[in-house]
Amino acid sequence: MSILGGVLNKIVGGKSGKIVLQGLIDLGSESMTAPLCQDIDGDGEQEIICSTIKGEIFVLDENLKLKWKYISAPTTSEVERMFTDAQTGSSIATTPRVFDINGDGKKEILFGTENGDVFALDCKGELLWKYSTNGAVRGGINIFYVGEEKKIRIIFGNSDKKIYIFDAKGKLDSLIEIDEGIESTPIIIDGLIVFGTDKGRIQAYNLAGKMQWSTQKTGAKITSEATPFKFANGKSCFVIGSTDNSIYCFNTEGIMLWSFKTKGSIYSKIVLADVNDDGANEILFGSADNKLHVLSLDGTEIWDFESDFWIIGSPLAMDIDNDGQLEIVAGSYDNTVYFLAGDGSFVVDYVPGISGIVIQGGNYSDIPVSIPGNVIGKKIWAYLAPGIVIGCSALRNLVVVQTKEGKVLILKHEK
Repeated sequence: MSILGGVLNKIVGGKSGKIVLQGLIDLGSESMTAPLCQDIDGDGEQEIICSTIKGEIFVLDENLKLKWKYISAPTTSEVERMFTDAQTGSSIATTPRVFDINGDGKKEILFGTENGDVFALDCKGELLWKYSTNGAVRGGINIFYVGEEKKIRIIFGNSDKKIYIFDAKGKLDSLIEIDEGIESTPIIIDGLIVFGTDKGRIQAYNLAGKMQWSTQKTGAKITSEATPFKFANGKSCFVIGSTDNSIYCFNTEGIMLWSFKTKGSIYSKIVLADVNDDGANEILFGSADNKLHVLSLDGTEIWDFESDFWIIGSPLAMDIDNDGQLEIVAGSYDNTVYFLAGDGSFVVDYVPGISGIVIQGGNYSDIPVSIPGNVIGKKIWAYLAPGIVIGCSALRNLVVVQTKEGKVLILKHEK
């Protein structure tokens, strides 16, 4: 590496190598969800689970070879198809949940669809059970345990203003009537069911179905899943994003501890990770203000990074180059996957005569230019994807990328 190259490398993040494409597959249909990487059959190799707006579940191996495919869309006649939109009706709006619900040592795949059906598939793609509701299932499905016997319960919200709770065999265990539609994924924290509503409230119910508290309306609907954590004093709380451009931190008594406002809607689950190695987790999330935001647990912004379009999916915190330091991976609607330094911020003066250096097709590195005193994110690498990036997932130290157009990519770091 030249002296100039070494200097520039330090400016743009102190990392070497590049991000390259290891594999790509076209699912043949658009997607709304991030991929998921899990070993569902217990063979020691992870599978890649993807879904589409046609209601399809694709399970791929680590080389993107199709293992099996499940089509949840009902069979319709030619006449019925003239009056319905099969893709919209069967679309899967949230990444499926993977969990061993029947205790057989292998994991099942659970997901809901726009037409209100909820499915449980085994690790080979066989249908275990299906339940039909009266509203769209746009949020995710969660799992929790009840009683001394730790019996599994499956929970999700619905646009029909209900919270459904099932046992592992797909039998309805209880139903909680809510006065608002739900696109947020419910979580269980300290024995409470916590979720956001379409009218912008954050609500908590006990497991018996009694409301414990409800906030005043925020500025818009809440579609994200809450992320729980504990402060140093052991007190439980959670953060949750809203399409009113803000994230909120509440304790389990319904008291808001702080809020942080961005300039764009927040749709996805917030991620907690110690990305700057200071011994405490940071709060990571993307926004429709085109930025990836990093906050401390008290709601103070540490730094942000601006892309050219929305960052909707949840970011990743992972060590892609195996150097012992976490990188932040964020996919953007500007068709780019960004790899950012976990410790994040820097201040530089203008570097005259240098605006950007093209490394190769699909990869580039900018020389950051900032007014002295500004604190911004530190980009290490970027990869230009063949479409709008809606989500990413970690496959060990690889990144699996899903585009809206139905392309699935595997990216790796190469020295």
